[in-house]
Amino acid sequence: MAENFDIKLEEAKYYTPEASCREQSWVGDYNQAYREFLADPDGFWDCVAKELEWFQPWDRVKEWNYPYARWFLNGKLNITHNCLDRHVYNQRRNKVAIMWRGETEEEERILTYRQLFQAVCRFANGLKRLGVGKGDRVCIYMPVVPEQIVAMLACARIGAIHTVVFGGFGVSALNQRITGTDAKVVVTADVTYRRGKAIPLKNIVEEAVVNAPSVERIVILRRDDDKPVELHPEMEVDYYDLMEGVERECPAEPMDAEDPLFILYTSGTTGSPKASCTPAAATWSGPTTPPATSSTSRTTTSTGAPPTPGGSPATVTASTARS
Repeated sequence: MAENFDIKLEEAKYYTPEASCREQSWVGDYNQAYREFLADPDGFWDCVAKELEWFQPWDRVKEWNYPYARWFLNGKLNITHNCLDRHVYNQRRNKVAIMWRGETEEEERILTYRQLFQAVCRFANGLKRLGVGKGDRVCIYMPVVPEQIVAMLACARIGAIHTVVFGGFGVSALNQRITGTDAKVVVTADVTYRRGKAIPLKNIVEEAVVNAPSVERIVILRRDDDKPVELHPEMEVDYYDLMEGVERECPAEPMDAEDPLFILYTSGTTGSPKASCTPAAATWSGPTTPPATSSTSRTTTSTGAPPTPGGSPATVTASTARS
């Protein structure tokens, strides 16, 4: 008897948010917002983009040369200014920006917007000390800790392009992503913790950079106080030592709306990993609006992006890291 592996969907289930959730969302009346988008897509995104703070306004919302689109032509901004600066200088400065919890309830860290802003500026100046500037690539191979977020924002602050690599990848996968982006600096940690077990990362990085000539320095967050790892000063530097004596302030680098913000790789499970590059204006801080629809509370931070001219969401510009 032949088996039938067809999957039949007998019924469709719909989940409607409560009225209070809709009222507090950034989208508000979704149907009305979507009608406005359909009637005038450029006008719709023009209004949405004005909710951000720009260093220089755009000349045109969109340039559409099939199959390519360019958004907010000649507009200048920095996403970290919108994530941090505008909150630091208003009533949100002492509100929680990051609440991190480790493997146990005792491991908890809280950073306010002011504290996060200061940490980002100092690490950004630390990267500058290593010679990192606008357009340089930085590979971030770290556990999910607050310092990882600081490193990402610090790169964006100075116009460097970051690529985040999953901390569970091995030597070969990490090397592919380092060489694929021509990373100048790698930011990592000595260990990551999973289910109470310490898993070394530094050893993996040391092997991965052997055949990565673009790498000049490695920044290491030392988490294991009981067994502190030894650093090779000619190439390696401690995460916090890097920030000793740097300026507390770091002006946000004006970025063109189409300048690269970060590079993200596919997992590579079905073949060679592919890279996609997200431009600076494609990641919104605050509102998420249709048709990139995710109704979020006004007290949270979320991300979204303009749709393609046809109306479907598009958050990345697909490309290879190296040609």
